[in-house]
Amino acid sequence: MTEKLKKYWKFISEDIWDVELTSLTLQKRWGVKSLRVLHLVFKGFKEDKCPLHASALTFNSLMAVMPVLALSLALARVFGGADLAERQVRKVVYEITSRLEVTANVDETGESFPKPPVALAPPAEDGVWTTAEIADELNKAVDAGFSQMEQINFAALGSVGLAFLLWMVIVVLGKVEDSFNTVWGVARGRPYHRKIIDYLFMVIILPLLITMAASFSIAELAAKFLHGSLATDIDAVTKTGMWRNL
Repeated sequence: MTEKLKKYWKFISEDIWDVELTSLTLQKRWGVKSLRVLHLVFKGFKEDKCPLHASALTFNSLMAVMPVLALSLALARVFGGADLAERQVRKVVYEITSRLEVTANVDETGESFPKPPVALAPPAEDGVWTTAEIADELNKAVDAGFSQMEQINFAALGSVGLAFLLWMVIVVLGKVEDSFNTVWGVARGRPYHRKIIDYLFMVIILPLLITMAASFSIAELAAKFLHGSLATDIDAVTKTGMWRNL
C-alpha cells in the first residue's frame, strides 16, 4: 500500500509533466490537465509562503485598524459625516454578528430554534467560545473602540503623533501591496512617493468625497437644474425607494 502511494505521489509531483497529452483520450487529457493545475496551485501556495503572508497581514491589520478608523472618523467629523461613517461601520459589524448568531441557533438537523436569553446562556467551557459569545464580544469591542476614538484629541496628539498615525496607515497598506506583489510575481514594486500619495488619497481624500456625496440630496439638486415635472418625478422615486430595486 505504501509503495502504491509513493508511486502515485511521484506521478503527481514529477512524472505528470512528462505525459504526452496528444496520446490520451479526451477524459484522460482533462484529468491530467486538472492534476497539473492543482500541482501548480499547491506549489505556488507553498513557494509564495501564503500562510506566512496571511498571518503577517492579519497582525498588521489588527494593529492598524484603530488608527485608520480614528483618522477616517476624525476627518469625517470635520465635515459632519462622523455619524454616517459610524452607522456604516456598525452596519457591517451587525451583519457579521447576525450571521454568527443565526449559525449558533441552528441545530444539527438544520432547524432553527429560539435564542435563549443572554443571562441563561451557558458559560464557555475549557476556554472555547460559542459563536453567540464571539458576536457579543465583537459588539463590545466596537462600542469600546468608538468610545475611545471619540475621546481622541488631535490637538493634544501633536504633529509627531499625527505623523506616526499616518505612518502606521501607510505601513499596513504597503504590507498588503507587498504581499500581493510577492504572490503575483511582481519583481519591482512602485516607488515610495507614489505609494504615499495613493495611500493618503485613500484614507484622507476618498472618505471626504464619500461624505460629501452622501450629504447631497439628489431630489434638491434635480429641482434646481431640471424641469419642474421631471424634478417632481425624481423626488417621488427617491422617497419611495424604488431606485434600490433597479
